[in-house]
Amino acid sequence: MTPNEIKRLEEFLEDSFGAGVYFRELRLSNEEMEYVKRKYPRAELKKCVTRECSDGKIWWEVNLLSNQKNFSKEIKIEKNKVTIEEGA
Repeated sequence: MTPNEIKRLEEFLEDSFGAGVYFRELRLSNEEMEYVKRKYPRAELKKCVTRECSDGKIWWEVNLLSNQKNFSKEIKIEKNKVTIEEGA
């Protein structure tokens, strides 16, 4: 991916997972999906049962808290980092 494509993907992810959201269905290319795996190594990505779109993208379920036992945690996403804080 080009630096501009990475920047757009970063902004998309920041918008998608802001405000305490940790689970989304996202339409991603294979390259974007691999980037998400590298950026969030603990995330679970599950391919949705759909056909590939004409642009080559596929719908994925992305769960940033899949490996966490306590789902009362809050995710804070800032540029280039994700932090998980214990709920009160």
